[in-house]
This record gives sequence, C-alpha cells and structure tokens, in this order.
Amino acid sequence: MADEKIAQAEQPKPEQPKVPSIEELQAENEKLKKAISASNADAAKHKREAEDWQSKYKSTLDEQKKKEFEAEETLKRLTAENEQFKAEKRVSTYTAKLMGAGFDQATASTMASCLPEGIPDSFFEGQKAFLEAQKQALKTQSLNSQPNLPVGAAPSANDATAAQEKQLRARFGL
Repeated sequence: MADEKIAQAEQPKPEQPKVPSIEELQAENEKLKKAISASNADAAKHKREAEDWQSKYKSTLDEQKKKEFEAEETLKRLTAENEQFKAEKRVSTYTAKLMGAGFDQATASTMASCLPEGIPDSFFEGQKAFLEAQKQALKTQSLNSQPNLPVGAAPSANDATAAQEKQLRARFGL
C-alpha cells in the first residue's frame, strides 16, 4: 500500500486545463461581439439590397400590370364604342329601309331601334310590297265607295245650291 501511494504520487498528474483569466475572457467576448456585429451589419446590408431589388422588381411588375390594365381598359372602351357605332349604323340603315317602304321618319326610327341585328333585305322588300298592296286596296275601296257621278256636264256651284234647295223643299213638304 505504501508502495502504491508512492507510485501514485510519482505518476504525473494529468494536466488540468488552463483557466483563462478575466481579461482574456473579456477580450474574447469583445472579439465575438465584433464578429456578431459585423455579421449583423452584413446581413442587414444584404437584406436592404434584397428589399431594393424586390421593390424595383415590384415596380417593374406594377408598371407592366398598369400597362396591361390600361390596354385592357382601352380595348373594352373601343369595343363598346364599336358596338355602339354598329348599333347606330344598323338603326340608321333599317330606318332608311323602312322609310323606303312608306313609313314616316319617326315611326321608321322607332321600329328600326326595336329590330334585331341581321334582318335580311327580303323582310324590308316584303314589308314594302305589303304596304303597296294595302295602299292599292285602299285606293280601290275608296273609288268603289264613291257615288257615281252624273254623265254629262260637270257639276257647278249652281247645281250644288239647287240640290240643297231641293232637299230643303222635300223636308218641309213644299
């Protein structure tokens, strides 16, 4: 046992880690703080650069979207104007055709605005033929319903007064 104690005492003791002094620890701490600060500054710089790039990209996209939106709005406006012009032309054309068929302008304009697009010309031709046939029938009926004119000399103003006098005498029994 005594030998063992002597052997243990003679054995070299493992080296104990060197404990740094407070000054060394503070210096190491300052060095680490500076490294963290530098890395934070670098990260902030990269973040600003990324934000600048994103804002430039977004502004470019915004400009593109604005241009696309303006183009769409212009297209919609021009399409609406085109449709309006087509409708006005259709009404004008139909009004002219209806007036050619014998309608007055106000009636023709009102009817033309009610008619749909794409009516064939045969419709207006048929309408015109129908109205002409109606006019002819009315003229024939008017001529047939007139009293027959006496044969001979044309009636004069004296004949009219004589006829009235004759009627009055017949009424009063004279």
